[in-house]
Amino acid sequence: MLDPEIHLPIGSGESADVYRLPRGQVIKLFRHDITQDLMQREYDAAELAARAGLRVARPLGWQTVQGRTGILFEDLPSRDMRQTLRFRPFTLLIGIKRLADYQATMHGVEAGPPLHDQRIILRHRIETAEVPDAWRSAAYARLDGLPDGDRLCHGDLHPGNAIETDDGLAVIDWLNACTGHPLADAARTELLIRYGRHSRLLQRSAIFRIPRDSAAWSYTSFYARAAGVGRADIAAWRLPVAVAWLQPRTSANVPLLRAAIERWL
Repeated sequence: MLDPEIHLPIGSGESADVYRLPRGQVIKLFRHDITQDLMQREYDAAELAARAGLRVARPLGWQTVQGRTGILFEDLPSRDMRQTLRFRPFTLLIGIKRLADYQATMHGVEAGPPLHDQRIILRHRIETAEVPDAWRSAAYARLDGLPDGDRLCHGDLHPGNAIETDDGLAVIDWLNACTGHPLADAARTELLIRYGRHSRLLQRSAIFRIPRDSAAWSYTSFYARAAGVGRADIAAWRLPVAVAWLQPRTSANVPLLRAAIERWL
């Protein structure tokens, strides 16, 4: 049995740890509370993206290591886009545009079963969100007035899930992928960029939030241009997507996101 501790750990998150293996592979070892259904969703979505010609680490199979289930992926020599932006902030607009262009291209891919339905996921998350009942009702009403879709959606696309390869931008971590409306996915990315959890300093001082606000505004402009839609079309999805994000365990900056929701009601 492979012992990942003798190999190079290259990433760790709430759902999994990632290790580099020999033979040009990495293994994503999921935590015990991640269901097989979610793991299969990531495998299916990454496989669909690869077949469609998107830059993505192709899934190569499954392996169990020390009681933990893992997906084997091809190893893409790369640099974390978030780290690149952190140490080379002058490239921010270029990086955000590339992310928006990638997402617009991804949304040209038709999906469907076995990927989960975006609307069902949103309704479930709105139901379990830690929000007042009035917010929940407003989110349901807004969602019910928005159209269905059948496009490949990542569900969690932000600079931390994009990597710089020699062949261009590639996207990883397809655990939240689904089939649905592309503008819901675009709204989710805008919210992640603008309201992702900040440090305490960023939460206290508005001036330190300016780069994120600027990046989020630029992202929606670039995406709208690439996808041929209006900024208002993306904004229409903010309320249900934002309410759905307010789970008991959330990566959102909760005070800022709740303040934004109150403005959108």
